[in-house]
Amino acid sequence: LSACYMLISLPPLSRAILPYELIVCDRLPTGQTFLIVGALDNTPCVLSFIINYYFSVASSLWWLMLTFTWYLSAARKWVPEGIDAWSSYLHLVAWALPAVLTIAVLTTHKVDANELTGLCSVGNADPWTLLGFVIIPKLVFVVVGSCLIVAGFSSMCRERDSFRRRGTDTSKLEKLMVKMGIFSALYIIPAITMIICDGYHMFMLMQWHPATIACKLHGGIERG
Repeated sequence: LSACYMLISLPPLSRAILPYELIVCDRLPTGQTFLIVGALDNTPCVLSFIINYYFSVASSLWWLMLTFTWYLSAARKWVPEGIDAWSSYLHLVAWALPAVLTIAVLTTHKVDANELTGLCSVGNADPWTLLGFVIIPKLVFVVVGSCLIVAGFSSMCRERDSFRRRGTDTSKLEKLMVKMGIFSALYIIPAITMIICDGYHMFMLMQWHPATIACKLHGGIERG
């Protein structure tokens, strides 16, 4: 999870070295530049998209895998050896699914540039692409992961109450619950905030496209 976020930081850091036009712009034979939308012949743009999108999805899936193992340990009472036996499958899901989504974006030519950040990603110009490749996956991962977290906490609360009735010390169990609760909150709250921001972006794109077309039809800006 930490490695994913470290790699996600590389495209923004590259903006300190690479010029804006090199990443998000392409050039016509006449020499005029334009913002990239759906083109795959700009290597820096494609690389910034792959690194940002692939590891963003992978980080979300690794958090989901963490909540899944938490659920197996806390609610299903799996021993560490049993969870280790599933580690290869967890790695397969966490690394393969982001690759499938990344390839789907590339094959459908949905990579586009963001003129504000100077980076390439997906859904900057198409609201339905933003919904399908960004908002829905993030929302599914957060909802499923949150349900697994709640199920694990519910089981551990029952276990803690049972220990207390028997007079057993529950301080270590409670510390574990507090740590997991803090970690979950630090992930879920920013993730929900990002989903809300993406939803607002989608809403504005849906408002902006018809307004732009209508403005051009009525001669409000230069037609073309």
